[in-house]
Amino acid sequence: MRSQIVGPILTHLRSLGVDPSPLVEAFGLPPGAESEPDVVLPLAKLYAFLDEAGRISNDPFLGVHLAAQLERGTYDLLEFSCLSAPTVREALVRVARYTALLNDLVVATFEERGGLGLLQQRIPGAPLCLGRHANECFVVLVLLRTRALSGVSVVPERAWFGHPAPRDTSALVDALGTHRLAFDAGATGLALPGEALDFPLATSDPRLLSVLDRHAERSRVARERPHDFFGEVRQRVFEKLRDGAPDLEVVARELSMSPRTLQRRLTEEGTTFQELVDGLRRELGGAYVRDTELPLGEIADALGYRETGAFLRAFKRWYGVTASQMRGARARPGAP
Repeated sequence: MRSQIVGPILTHLRSLGVDPSPLVEAFGLPPGAESEPDVVLPLAKLYAFLDEAGRISNDPFLGVHLAAQLERGTYDLLEFSCLSAPTVREALVRVARYTALLNDLVVATFEERGGLGLLQQRIPGAPLCLGRHANECFVVLVLLRTRALSGVSVVPERAWFGHPAPRDTSALVDALGTHRLAFDAGATGLALPGEALDFPLATSDPRLLSVLDRHAERSRVARERPHDFFGEVRQRVFEKLRDGAPDLEVVARELSMSPRTLQRRLTEEGTTFQELVDGLRRELGGAYVRDTELPLGEIADALGYRETGAFLRAFKRWYGVTASQMRGARARPGAP
């Protein structure tokens, strides 16, 4: 996927006196990644990059702090369209509509329900969404820009995140102004009070907005892509993990196809049903162990393992260290 925050993170590390060059080399980023408007890398590598950036900066709230430092124009056409909108509501409508211009994976939505404006992003089949630091950056950035452009200290009614609850949420609470936070939500977003949606934006420019919207619409239509079959299968698997190892026949039935057809379609995607299940368990298992204090037995249950030992053996196979060793390393003084 394309990420617009890889470069800003590298710049942020440099400002802290941390040389980002080893990070660029370790993740095979292009030599000019720090100044590139976006960087393309697999989602799993983005998770790992963000985790490592948080570790070497000794900043468990990297995403929160990055949101306050992102330069205007980081999100290109989407951002300038939002800046030119007349109200907070119209800006959020454009976040949802034009997020597809930034990358091919994230699905953003905006709706009004129960007197609230709900802005959310998710990645079908990837319950961690963009990973902790990117998820927190998104929510905090939306709120900071809403406050700055409206001139009102808006406080969200609540916020939710795809990643597991971190050990410490203090900086996130301070930035958002609310303790009503939910984690492991399979998506990331925030709910703004209805009255905030009507606040006018200081940067509103109707003529410029008309030009930007026409350009954005043409770009959006040109970038539309076919249905994400692999992502939908992963999403179905995720929804069933707590009930045990997902069953191929059950997932196939929900997708209105035979098990043989499901297997064939996955083979065309370069994987198998079991590889898909294992990959999802690996992503979630690593996040739970690194970023939460959940007992290992509870993590095993959440991933559909009937025995904790089976999960622990799988974890050692995935990461080359035991779950306790990884958790112990993260708990050392100075580790995020």
